[in-house]
Amino acid sequence: MSSSRGLTFLAGIAGAVVAVVVLGAAVLLPLGAGPQSVQPPSPAATTPPPPPTRETLVPAVIATGPASSDIVVPTPSLVVGLAVGQLAPDFELPTPDGATIRLSDLRGHPVWVNFWAPWCPACRTEMPRIEGFWLEHQAAGLIVLGVGVRDTREAFRAYAAEVAVTYPLAMDLDGKVAEQYRALALPVHYWIDREGVVRNWAFGELPPDVLAASLGQILPSPRASSP
Repeated sequence: MSSSRGLTFLAGIAGAVVAVVVLGAAVLLPLGAGPQSVQPPSPAATTPPPPPTRETLVPAVIATGPASSDIVVPTPSLVVGLAVGQLAPDFELPTPDGATIRLSDLRGHPVWVNFWAPWCPACRTEMPRIEGFWLEHQAAGLIVLGVGVRDTREAFRAYAAEVAVTYPLAMDLDGKVAEQYRALALPVHYWIDREGVVRNWAFGELPPDVLAASLGQILPSPRASSP
């Protein structure tokens, strides 16, 4: 092989190696996503973001729900999914006290599902705020369901005793429900109406006024609750 042909051959091999490395980075980076590798969706999005890693810290992102807080009865052909207007996927989980709770059993109540974890600092800050809303709106039929994600039973029970919230808690020990609900960047919230339909969702720590506005989308309107 002449020297010029040899150099051309080596250059071709080098180019192929670079191409393989670039392709490998494009595939592997999302799988090992760090803080800069997952971009949050726009506030107007109506489907939840792809799941980042558990260590990722993300800003609060809120889905756009309907302008009215009136309850909308779903059609028989309603699609099961996470987008606003879809029927929330059902799940059943154990509770720290040894019982079980199923989402579909809560039909007839507006339901606020909050995904949290003992290792989530923002969850610790937010759970007392959620407790306040729970105590204020129990009379309207509100059920808050706190779903603990990926930890041990002992850790969940200890944390529940420490934060001392009184709304129902469930344990997603293996994180399967969190994966189903794309809830790996905690905290994550879903507001589900009396018919089991998703009316809003958000992830990240949210201020009280934003939580109140989102909750208002599943609570009965004042005219609906008046005699």
